[in-house]
Amino acid sequence: MNRSGLGIGSASVTLIFAVLCLTILALISHVSADNDKALSDAEAKMVIGYYNADVLAERVVAELNALTSENHATVSGFPTDSQAGKHADASSDSSEDALADSQAGEHADVSSGASVDAAEITILPGTVLGVEIASGWDNDLEAPTAEFSCVITDVKELYVKIALRDDSYEVLSWKMRDSMEWELDDWAPVFIFD
Repeated sequence: MNRSGLGIGSASVTLIFAVLCLTILALISHVSADNDKALSDAEAKMVIGYYNADVLAERVVAELNALTSENHATVSGFPTDSQAGKHADASSDSSEDALADSQAGEHADVSSGASVDAAEITILPGTVLGVEIASGWDNDLEAPTAEFSCVITDVKELYVKIALRDDSYEVLSWKMRDSMEWELDDWAPVFIFD
């Protein structure tokens, strides 16, 4: 007896093919979801690290500002605006003499525009709240500066540079940057025919 049409074997093959396609589709979806979760976790870690570094940087800046506000008569021998203002009523010659006397041979008079040797400047402690502080002098701003970095992740950091004033500060730089030196990789796995 001849039967025409689909038999049990063709239905089984079709069912196996459909199950196989659905299994592959589910596997691809699962791998894609895992990759998306790993990317989201890395982004969340970066955002949390950035805001923790930002809070730490704000605290360090507040400590530095408080330090310079408490000692605003001089910051390592440099006249501040209030100290220079005490002599503003006198003539320019007597003002320069009084300012030179108040410095007593420490640093050059920066209010006259003279350059200052950055190696002579020690205006801040080495660390504040566990963060290393590098201090210096900005001749353009005629103000002491402080710069430091707070760790965000193992490859990123928050770099901060501020100019310290009498009772305030000016942010010169507040940015996220790479903490590792970039190395050029000029080797590629390419087969070269001889």
